[in-house]
Amino acid sequence: MKNITCLSKQGSWLYLGSYQDAYSRKAVSWDVREMMPEDLVNKALCRADSPRECGQWG
Repeated sequence: MKNITCLSKQGSWLYLGSYQDAYSRKAVSWDVREMMPEDLVNKALCRADSPRECGQWG
């Protein structure tokens, strides 16, 4: 499952993109940014797939 959450931080926003295992409901990977680019959730998926190399997103 994927998710984007907006977090308030001292008058500005942080955007948290995450992937969660549907069975265990544990976070598999995540990425936080100050702006919400199109690839926010893709970057989180990339980290889950290969923590050291993020291919086209990275």
